[in-house]
Amino acid sequence: MKILYRYVLPPLLVMVFYPYIRTLRVRILNEEGEKLVRDRSTRYIYGHYHEDIPFIALSHAYSNFMTMASRSQDGELISRLLSLLGYSMVRGSTRHFGAQLVTSMKEGIRHGKDLVLAVDGPKGPRRTVKPGIVYMARETQTRVILIAAAAKRQFIFKRSWDAMWIPWPFTKAVIFVSNPIEVSANQVDLKEKAKELEKTLYRLKQKAETYF
Repeated sequence: MKILYRYVLPPLLVMVFYPYIRTLRVRILNEEGEKLVRDRSTRYIYGHYHEDIPFIALSHAYSNFMTMASRSQDGELISRLLSLLGYSMVRGSTRHFGAQLVTSMKEGIRHGKDLVLAVDGPKGPRRTVKPGIVYMARETQTRVILIAAAAKRQFIFKRSWDAMWIPWPFTKAVIFVSNPIEVSANQVDLKEKAKELEKTLYRLKQKAETYF
């Protein structure tokens, strides 16, 4: 089973999914609904919902991002898959940021990588922003950008806790992007700041879901 998860499934999935994602017509918009070009001169921590992982991961392949996957068997598959799509991977959880994990992410930022994190992962509650992204932003003094996506036609995995979805081939999709959000080095109440991010991300998701 380990051989299947490490060496067989990941390359097969890349061969299927990467050409498929190139069929999509994707618009990237700011909070005001204006076309946005990614700022590659500054490092950010990008936060999104767990349900958006397949689309966000595939649509931003080979974009110099660093992200994390859990230490579970599913996390092993995801880690291998995303590595093949150009992501730098660290293993862990947004619930338990150990010193080694923080150091790895700081090193990633120092070497010019953006971080991207599922803010309500790995197991929910759905659309509840956990303090992990705030902690990382404070420790690395890196601004947060929140992103939310939707597609005109999509398939929803209704039995998953997060209602994860994937867009149908050749459909239109949109990504709404927040303005950069500062987290002070003196931020003590991480949960309070997480609630602020939660409201912003929910608003962006509503815009994305009602765009088409």
